[in-house]
Amino acid sequence: MDILLPSIDINTFLAFLYGLLTGNVGNALDHKEETVGILKDAYLTFSFVSTCVSIFLLIGICYSLVRLFQIRKQELLEMHAAEHNYWHKSHAEDDHSHAPGYMKWQQVQSQVSSQNPHQWRLAILEADIILDELVYEHFASYGDTLGERLKRVDRSDFSAIDKAWEAHRIRNAIAHEGSSFELSERELRHILNLYEEVFNEFHYI
Repeated sequence: MDILLPSIDINTFLAFLYGLLTGNVGNALDHKEETVGILKDAYLTFSFVSTCVSIFLLIGICYSLVRLFQIRKQELLEMHAAEHNYWHKSHAEDDHSHAPGYMKWQQVQSQVSSQNPHQWRLAILEADIILDELVYEHFASYGDTLGERLKRVDRSDFSAIDKAWEAHRIRNAIAHEGSSFELSERELRHILNLYEEVFNEFHYI
């Protein structure tokens, strides 16, 4: 069965195109040069617009690729930094965990989080026990008590001795006055910092 295709009259098509582009109705063949000029201008305009769009899209693609590379590089740097910090922190904690007074100092720190002044006083008493152990370990021959040993220690062997004395005096006041000893959270932090500086000098925690 033969299929009949509709025939296209080129003159009719050109006339339609001419009328569409110019708004005038007439024979396109009578205005051949004008029609060709219009088509040429339309083609140049389309080419210019499409070229600008293509350049714009190409620039956008290049910019996206560069930004993607920068973001990926930054992510890798942050990931490596986080991994380094994690292992460094883990190793540092492992090193401290082998210190003689580390576990006892952690127990003292746990008392600090409480809002109970009784726990604060107890934390200072326990910190002084650690101080006594430290001084005994290094200066056992200097006396029978912590106070006697501290009096005989040379400053060249114990640079933080003044801080040890200050903290120890507060401990003695707490031991004698008990619950009547007024202690603020700020004072608690200051006293424990004194103990901590002493312990750090001897790498005891």
